[in-house]
Amino acid sequence: MRRGVGGKPDPIEYKGKKEKLSELKQLEDEGKIDLYYLDESGFCGIPCVPYGWQEIGEYLSIDSRRTKRLNVLGIMNRQNTLHAYVSEQTINSDVIIACIDTFFAVVERPTVIVVDQASIHTLQCHFREN
Repeated sequence: MRRGVGGKPDPIEYKGKKEKLSELKQLEDEGKIDLYYLDESGFCGIPCVPYGWQEIGEYLSIDSRRTKRLNVLGIMNRQNTLHAYVSEQTINSDVIIACIDTFFAVVERPTVIVVDQASIHTLQCHFREN
């Protein structure tokens, strides 16, 4: 079992975004831009077990304890260069903007960051030109 995304994307919109991403990858391959992807995740001592199996009559358990959640926001390129930002605070659009600003402080050439449409990614638009 695994979680699925809600709904299907509009086919025309999806095709356009896929084409735009291909253009960005081409520009990166030509050395004209740097292309990164942004996402975040969180970790805590209470495991998420979406599936499992055990032999009949066998009892399996996973140790669990309440801990603070550790949130990680990552900005990574196709060459696996990762810029990670770790925090115990909730990641919201303000945190994302602060991380992007920190990231762009070391950027040396035109750079594009691709994000998905998670609500915290789309609450505010933030553009910066170097």
